[in-house]
Amino acid sequence: MSAMILAGCGAPQSFYSYKEQTRKEWIAAISGWRRKAIVSTGHDEGTAGGGFSDFAQSFIPCSDIINAVELTTYPVKAAGWIRVDLAKDENGRPGKVLSRTWLRVETDCPAGHSSFMTFDVPNVKVDPEGVYWITFNEFVDEEYVGKWGTSMVTNTGFSKDDTYQGGKLIVGNHRGTHESGDSKFRIISKCGTLPTLRKASRGERQTLPAKQFQEASWSNASIKWCEYVLEKQEAQEHSSYEKIKRQR
Repeated sequence: MSAMILAGCGAPQSFYSYKEQTRKEWIAAISGWRRKAIVSTGHDEGTAGGGFSDFAQSFIPCSDIINAVELTTYPVKAAGWIRVDLAKDENGRPGKVLSRTWLRVETDCPAGHSSFMTFDVPNVKVDPEGVYWITFNEFVDEEYVGKWGTSMVTNTGFSKDDTYQGGKLIVGNHRGTHESGDSKFRIISKCGTLPTLRKASRGERQTLPAKQFQEASWSNASIKWCEYVLEKQEAQEHSSYEKIKRQR
């Protein structure tokens, strides 16, 4: 653990990107991995819904360790980073972050439509009967922010039916819980090395959002990032306009 890079919150964090694989190769690789993985708990029932870029889902792990997390998130059009945290429960909301993983998603991401994306989280020891949270944020690359139809890295899958009794969903910037639904997820207690991911390169990691957004609260990190980029774009456009006026 000494070689692990720590987040600003003190939690171990990891950085991954997808291997170069065709959609067919990705499906074969992840299917083989899943056959041997042990799912301690999860939720993948109910009618589909989604589209949130900031959310938190609570769960009871039913295992003393978490090795990986799967969420029904799949690539849309934009490139960017996904941040997934595992956190303790604190008064019915996400509290202390236990681990953090970053996943780089490109526009040619091999993960399929409505598929489960797998996140190789830094291993976390937990109380099998305790309450924990998965928090999800995505950070769209600056070039895609504000562009109609390409302003989201992924679409996210939820069950509109409140069939999962082991936890609750909170959508970012919403004060209350999402009483009528839950995220679709799986908690993996034991698994092999993921054949679909590789460690992100130094160049890829340079595309991470600025530090203040890396460490921002799950409840508004994605929104704050987009607001920052839009303000930056507006300032650049204004500067260009003023420059043209002076030249005239």
